[in-house]
Amino acid sequence: MTRRPPDRTKAIDAAEVQRLASLGLSNVIIAEIMGISISTLQRRIKRDPAIADAIHHGLVAVKMRIRAELVKQAMQGNTRILLRLAEDLGVLSSQGITVKGDRANPVPVSVTDDKQAITQVTELITQLENAARAKPDPIIT
Repeated sequence: MTRRPPDRTKAIDAAEVQRLASLGLSNVIIAEIMGISISTLQRRIKRDPAIADAIHHGLVAVKMRIRAELVKQAMQGNTRILLRLAEDLGVLSSQGITVKGDRANPVPVSVTDDKQAITQVTELITQLENAARAKPDPIIT
């Protein structure tokens, strides 16, 4: 009679993986904290949907917190962050500001310097905030 080798699969707590990922820790550091090798963690991410989801949801959570902080700083007057967020949202590009009006048709906007761009982006954000207060987005609410 042959004996099976003992099961060496170490249980990995998906909730703990998600908590660590939500702190912005890399997979290498998560593995180290959990007392497993990086190859074991990578293998479990591939094989176990719960572990893969935990990593994904943790990363999404940290990205959301960072984005919220950037928006907060932009609204408090940090113009560099405001411009960066405007670029990310597609409102501002290296070619200038793109504003979309009715039926997503572009509205021409002329910008000749950074101060003018900042002013126009700030005004656009204010208009968007006012419009959102007047008519809440059904997807968000």
